[in-house]
Amino acid sequence: TPQCLHFAPDYSDRRWTVSISDDLPVTTRGSGAAAPDCTVSGPASDIYLALWNRGSLDSLKIEGDRSVIDQLRDTVHIRWG
Repeated sequence: TPQCLHFAPDYSDRRWTVSISDDLPVTTRGSGAAAPDCTVSGPASDIYLALWNRGSLDSLKIEGDRSVIDQLRDTVHIRWG
C-alpha cells in the first residue's frame, strides 16, 4: 500500500513529502497532494541525522502511523560508491 511521509522541520516553512510504494521513494518539496500517513517534525538537524540512520527518533515529534518512518529507516540505506 503506498504511503505518504511528511517532514516539517521546526523554525522553517519548508516541508518535504516522501511517497513510499513498491517503487523507489519519491521526494517532493512541499506538503504534497495526499494527506500524510505520518508527519515527522523537530529540529532540522535531528531530522537529517534520523534520515541517515545516524540519530534516533527520540527527539522528534511523530504524528500518525509511526511504522511509516520506521519502515523507511529499515529499508532505505545510503550506499557510497
